[in-house]
Amino acid sequence: IPHLQPQEKWSGTWIITAFDIPENQRRARNIFRSYLKEKKFGKLQESVWVSPRQQYQSEIENLGKMHGLESFIYTLLTKSIGHISPAQLAERVWNISALNKKYQAYIEEYSNTKANRFEGVSSFLALAREDPQLPNELLPAEWKGEKASRLYSYICGRRPS
Repeated sequence: IPHLQPQEKWSGTWIITAFDIPENQRRARNIFRSYLKEKKFGKLQESVWVSPRQQYQSEIENLGKMHGLESFIYTLLTKSIGHISPAQLAERVWNISALNKKYQAYIEEYSNTKANRFEGVSSFLALAREDPQLPNELLPAEWKGEKASRLYSYICGRRPS
């Protein structure tokens, strides 16, 4: 589960990928969009996606070459996007505060020792799939994801009653 892996310190650099893949290559466009979602990119605009993980630049460029799309896909690295802070951008693109509330609700519900263990595991896995796994520098100070992750680990290790 990616959520359980420790986050590396963020370099402060964003990768932006913009694409304009023609309609007659819709299948390739859908595959590319699925790749971006799988890698937890956030949609800044319809065909402009962003991630704090610049290591995807070469993957994106190779994917474009492999499918003959290099003239339709652009990547760039930047330290800033617009006139908002990185944390504000993360909130705008991934709605971090809503996810944080879901983690808080998970903690409240599954901290109860009588809570259904199976539901606790499946609920956390659903949240982990939704979580963009952002570096700590982009998360609010009161981020509940780590506490929810520890609770999940506890639930997994707990013997069923």
